[in-house]
Amino acid sequence: MILKNLTLMERKIIFAVFFALAGFLLVTCKTEKNTAAVSTVLSPAFEGVDVKFSPFNLDANKGGVIHLDNGGSIVVPPDAFVDASGESVTGTVKIDFREFHNAYDIILAGIPMSYDSAGVKYDFETAGMFDIRGYAGNSEIFIREGSKISVNLASFNQGEDFGFYALDEKSGDWQYITTGRSEINVTKKRVLDSLSALGDKPVKPLKYEKGGTYLDFKVFYNQFPELKELGSVIWKYTGTVDREDPSKNKWIYREKWASMDLIPYNSEAGQYKLKLTSNQKAFETTISAVLIGDDFNAAMEIFQEQMGMYREKFTERVQKEEMANLQADILRSYDISSFGIYNWDRYMKQPSVIAVKADFKFDAEIPDKNDIIIYLISDNEKSLVKYAYSDWDKFAFKPDNTNKLVAVIPGNKIAVFTIRDFENINTDEIKAQKSPVYTFNMKTIERKIEKPEDFLIIMKSV
Repeated sequence: MILKNLTLMERKIIFAVFFALAGFLLVTCKTEKNTAAVSTVLSPAFEGVDVKFSPFNLDANKGGVIHLDNGGSIVVPPDAFVDASGESVTGTVKIDFREFHNAYDIILAGIPMSYDSAGVKYDFETAGMFDIRGYAGNSEIFIREGSKISVNLASFNQGEDFGFYALDEKSGDWQYITTGRSEINVTKKRVLDSLSALGDKPVKPLKYEKGGTYLDFKVFYNQFPELKELGSVIWKYTGTVDREDPSKNKWIYREKWASMDLIPYNSEAGQYKLKLTSNQKAFETTISAVLIGDDFNAAMEIFQEQMGMYREKFTERVQKEEMANLQADILRSYDISSFGIYNWDRYMKQPSVIAVKADFKFDAEIPDKNDIIIYLISDNEKSLVKYAYSDWDKFAFKPDNTNKLVAVIPGNKIAVFTIRDFENINTDEIKAQKSPVYTFNMKTIERKIEKPEDFLIIMKSV
């Protein structure tokens, strides 16, 4: 930069701009340094598509409980966080949290699902996985030494043989921590148990109209309080079969009946069963109460008022029931001392598997099969095995499982081998081969994966 020919004012302006830019660069560098790095071991299957975090704010000084929609919770003690230099974090902090409960979530996030133990590689079956991070502004925070955060994870997979693992985000290896037990989600049980009974739905009164068949008899209203407020009641035949129709059974009017029973039959339609008996005969018919004039109008006002209250009660019950049913039946809990990715898992059981040297034939042009990853999804979408091109000759599947394959292909698209395709495999023919070989014909799905919902909708349909 040449300054000797500039005026004093011009030099001041240049230096002011220079120092402003320098300050901006320093601030920018500091922000980037304090922003938490994305895990390098995660490899989301689709470009620009991932499982989103849910953000929760709380006071770092006070701590608190974060309640999750599925019945889980995160319990944070007071003064639990420090910054990168070890200084206490105060004020508002943000906890980012996301959960993975099936193979589709795991594929989207690109989380590894294999575990090495004593030189043996195992594949996992998950009972729930979570990823938890903490921030103060744009800066990453850490759990203070000696403090722990309790994560009560909703689990939709029952069983007591699941262990708790932490992902080493540098090596991509899972580290076994402990075994665990599941507990009943008492919050869900409490909500469902507290749902009040709706009672019978109010019966809409029927208006008298000319025509039809009517009967006249007295009713003891102390036995049928729902009829007491109806005023003068006339009874109309509302059945549908000839053997119950009084107009087609005139003999009933000549018979001397010894007893009469009126029994609620279809409360929503306001129908009753009338049973008449004598020493030698019996007759049963279906009837409903009908009203005339002012009695009908008064009954309609009562009905509309009762129906309004019933609808309010019904809506409230449905909402509570829907919220409760979103929650898991069980919870799996552990106190973590650092942020990261954790997993409740067990080894995938592999008895009766068929191992084949697999090839995968696509109905679309694939430039380089080395870039293709095949995922085997099985066991009600809880188990996931990932096959790179170099592992295709080690492919294995359990024929009595519900299996499906998905391959991620260029352009954020997938190709699939469906449950039905697996069912059509002649396993006896494969078993008869000395060195089994099988070609899986993969069908391309034209829909592009642009958001997680796209992938989930497709996979639920194959």
